[in-house]
Amino acid sequence: MVSFKTPPPEAGTLYHLRVRLSGPGEEFERQWESFWMAGDAGEVVFAGSQPDSLIGGKFLQFAVGNLPMQWTLLAGIDPAQEARLVNLPATLTNGDYLPLEPELKKTVAVQGGQNALVPEIPLIISRSAFLGQARLSVQMETVPADAQSLQDGDISGARERLQRGPVTVVLTQTLPLEGNLSPLSGSAILFSPGREPQVGEEGMFSAAEYARAFAVRPLGTWGETVEPSLRAARETPFSETFLSNLVSVPARATVFRPLEPRRLPPFAFRVRGRYDFAALAAPQDPLAYVPLGIYEPPLGILRYDEAGNPLPGERYYPDLNPGGFLPRPPLALTTLEAVHYLSGREDFIDAIRVRLAGIEAYTPENVSKVEAAAAEIAERTGLHVDIVAGSSPQNVLVKVPGVGYVEEPWTTLGAAVQVTGGMTSANILLLGGLLLASTLFVAETSQVALLGRYREIGTLRAVGWSAEETLGYLLAEALAMGLLAGLLGVLASLALNLAAGLHITPNILWGVFLLGTGAYLAGALPPAWRVTLRWPVALLQYGEMQVSAPPPRPARSLGMAFLAWRQVWMRRARFLLTAFIVAAGTALSVFILGVLWGLHGRLAVTLLGTFVSMHVRSYHLLMALLVLSMSFLAVLGNLLLSVTERAAEFALLHAVGWKPAQLSRLVRFEALWSVMAGALPGALGGLLALRAVLPGLNLLWALFFPAALLLSGGMAALTSWYPVRRLTRLLPARVLSAEGRRLDETGEAPAARRFALVLLATGGALLVTMLLGGRGDVVRHAAKLDLTPAPTLPAPQRDVALDEAVQHITALSDLGPRSSLQPEAQAAAADYIARVLQAQGWQVERRAVPIPVLDLFAEGGGRTLQLPTDEVYIGAMAVHFSQLRPGEGLRAPLLRLSADAPPPAAGDIRGKIILLVDDTGEARPGALLHAFVQQSDVSEAAAILEVLPVDLEVRPSALLDDLQPREGALHTSQNL
Repeated sequence: MVSFKTPPPEAGTLYHLRVRLSGPGEEFERQWESFWMAGDAGEVVFAGSQPDSLIGGKFLQFAVGNLPMQWTLLAGIDPAQEARLVNLPATLTNGDYLPLEPELKKTVAVQGGQNALVPEIPLIISRSAFLGQARLSVQMETVPADAQSLQDGDISGARERLQRGPVTVVLTQTLPLEGNLSPLSGSAILFSPGREPQVGEEGMFSAAEYARAFAVRPLGTWGETVEPSLRAARETPFSETFLSNLVSVPARATVFRPLEPRRLPPFAFRVRGRYDFAALAAPQDPLAYVPLGIYEPPLGILRYDEAGNPLPGERYYPDLNPGGFLPRPPLALTTLEAVHYLSGREDFIDAIRVRLAGIEAYTPENVSKVEAAAAEIAERTGLHVDIVAGSSPQNVLVKVPGVGYVEEPWTTLGAAVQVTGGMTSANILLLGGLLLASTLFVAETSQVALLGRYREIGTLRAVGWSAEETLGYLLAEALAMGLLAGLLGVLASLALNLAAGLHITPNILWGVFLLGTGAYLAGALPPAWRVTLRWPVALLQYGEMQVSAPPPRPARSLGMAFLAWRQVWMRRARFLLTAFIVAAGTALSVFILGVLWGLHGRLAVTLLGTFVSMHVRSYHLLMALLVLSMSFLAVLGNLLLSVTERAAEFALLHAVGWKPAQLSRLVRFEALWSVMAGALPGALGGLLALRAVLPGLNLLWALFFPAALLLSGGMAALTSWYPVRRLTRLLPARVLSAEGRRLDETGEAPAARRFALVLLATGGALLVTMLLGGRGDVVRHAAKLDLTPAPTLPAPQRDVALDEAVQHITALSDLGPRSSLQPEAQAAAADYIARVLQAQGWQVERRAVPIPVLDLFAEGGGRTLQLPTDEVYIGAMAVHFSQLRPGEGLRAPLLRLSADAPPPAAGDIRGKIILLVDDTGEARPGALLHAFVQQSDVSEAAAILEVLPVDLEVRPSALLDDLQPREGALHTSQNL
């Protein structure tokens, strides 16, 4: 209700009052107009909007119009659990929290014209009604007039007299409804000359003979679908004049949500307190974002009209229509018992929010706990479970008929898993490298195995088998081995997930099985297809070499290295396959070790507009270890086959005078060529990948290149040890007598041994991973890559009670996170530590050690100030990480904006550090930054910082005015 209070009218004066309600929707466009003056008999004569009530006496007070009728969504919560979940009691601005006792109290209310005991519904309501720019404007004017100027109810004559003047404006006032009009509170606004508008409460809410709740119904307009049902549900008739004066939803308003009236049992509302929506929307870590649900404020920006033409980006507010496009969230909260009573249903609970204790950050270990708990809830209850931890807010354009394109914040569930989980861009690349190396290893193994079966395949082709039949026979064998490989991959996946405590689904296991089988078939197909295309006569020859007369060349001496190169190049297919496997293993190892050593195991970088994040875990090391093992086995297998295949050649060289050391050196050079051909390009590729993600690569990283040479020498020495040992045991006479049988010695035994070695290496890698428990920090701890040596303390200093230490750690943790952006938490922690030390008899001296965040420079280049200081602090900060470099500060021009400054143009903030300065001391940390980002395009800003005063007596803008800084430099160490 809108009321007006004024002294009694003076004789000979005509009074005019205009009250206007305005807002974003047509339902807010209302105006009430009243004229009054003193009559001949001392009575008050009115025209225009007649007052519903009139109070005489010393003052004249009457009702002018109605406030907007708010359809308020009521939500039921468990008060105790919601207090633990979102700390709802801390957001109360006045009043009390919801009662914790389950039973509803009784109160007296009027029902059917008589007093009756009805359940009392406890409520806490939102301070904000989300009414946008709705406001009440009041103007009162006077004009001299005689008693005949105003006839009772004749407004035309009063307007004509007002137009003739002279008019004196007595009162002009405007009152925004947002913040002054609360839901379910029976608000009343009183305007009076010489006084500010007064907002109070009157009346109470109770059950009437028509509905206040909604259920499902077909869509349409409010007048077509909702209003007839409301009229039919009313048992107490209302006059059309009264209904037309209500500020409610217009009949032609579009209903986007199904609504239907419902009769409720008798009740009486009791407002116990008010809570603040803004206090619930605290800044969150993007990777640990959790949607607020019923506490999410309605946010919408009108970006385009219906034709698609860009608009300035005005805020789109909810209207009074409960079925409108952008409804208001629940503005009143009550208990579950109250909702049970009002709904009359047993299945009245729509959603249950679960929060696991002891989880404060988004880490793979915590994600595993959340997934395990969600799976157990779904299994035990059969309920649909959504994991909201790690969700991501995303702006979505929605076309609204009759309005245009509205941008709304939607929530993508599990978005952080896509950023930090198993299938990030970095993990996909590493997994691709592993699969490529595995496929090449299978191809190389298959080719080596087929070399020993050339006579078998040639014989099959000679007796009439077609190439297609032979290929099918070989692929059937490969399929059997591939199925076995897929099964082993499933078992290895189960072992790894069990070791890491992760939840794995059947779909993932099927994917692992198909991937393992497919990789084996992809590696075995090219050698099999290649061998079936050869003629039977060629297959019955020796190996993969063809004997031909060499071209005439001048005689020259060949060194051992060159001779070994000629030998490996004559078998170039095997040589290139082995080199590719070694290159993949080296590149993968160099990259992972580089991230582990240079970046302490954490990679986070933006490449080509895509955010790439990877935290080195033990399974990444397992990838590198498996590829290196395959490289080792590939080189070893090739050397063994070469020694066996060329047994007669080595025996002949030994017989004509070559020493065993020379033959051994020849084999070692062949091993070195095979390893170096892959290790050097692989190391270079790994370094280039590191250079792409870490532009600050220094000369120390070049150590990886000589490390690759050492790796080549070491792997060559290891892989050649057993072939050399076998070579030195060859007896020339025996080998030369059995020359025709040398290929028969390369049958299935080498392949079986190689397969056994692969199983052994895989099992060893799995064992190491299981011992490490799937944790990358254990790897870094074991390697001592991120630890600072601790000093050896005297015995008395190590004598500390464990329970007491845990008690202090818990108390400090309960104070909240501490950083230079949160000085209150820092001060509270310092106070606690000082009290504890003083209680133990120590003399404590407090001394502030500020952590620099931003340096301010004057026009001449000299530093004038370093933030934060004792008087101002940084409330919030946003910076593009792609512009930061380790060890280098980010220096850029400054742009200072006050808290109430309009959003600047995009060109004005390009490449600048923006300072959002608050002088009131009332801004919450992060509020200015959040509002600025919502209203402005900050994509080209260098950084944004919020400068807040420590107390109300400090004005940061005055401090900056005195210094006149022109540039700022961010400290990279603080930001990273």
